[in-house]
Amino acid sequence: MKCKKIVLISSILAAISYSGMANAAALTDSATINFTGLFQSTTCSVNLNNSDVTSNGTVSLDLGMHPVAEIKADAESTAAVPFAINFTNCGGITGAEIAFAGTQTTSTLFDLSTNDNKTAVGVGINTSTTAGNYIAANTPTTIDITDGSGAINFYARYVKIGDVAITGADAPATVTMNVTYS
Repeated sequence: MKCKKIVLISSILAAISYSGMANAAALTDSATINFTGLFQSTTCSVNLNNSDVTSNGTVSLDLGMHPVAEIKADAESTAAVPFAINFTNCGGITGAEIAFAGTQTTSTLFDLSTNDNKTAVGVGINTSTTAGNYIAANTPTTIDITDGSGAINFYARYVKIGDVAITGADAPATVTMNVTYS
């Protein structure tokens, strides 16, 4: 009988301790998530030297007329021609990257569109920090956009490639400017 009392008392104590655990508050954590976003119907308005790139899609940049004897040796260049790219009406856009794309036979120099002078002259494009550093094709340059606007300067010039003499002829080149927004 004494054994039955001990087992009964032990069972009652065990049941009480388990029920106390069941009534204890569960451990919890909580966090607040603030979702942010923006619906923007357009990208920025883009201008190159005050010509609307956004609407026109194509802009011309005149590199000038040069005598054939102006640049004679490999890697010599004409004077750098600055051009400004301006971003306006950007809404919530805070940055952009510009990368120039085009055919490059010689590293960092874009090929001319015509066969005349194609192997003798290339068009180099470089950053605003200096008029002497060429940008390789598809290499992005970052532009900060603050309060809906941003701007950056680039330079373009003709650069002699190789020993072939430059001939009197048109020297057009076509380069695509790709803009990626962030």
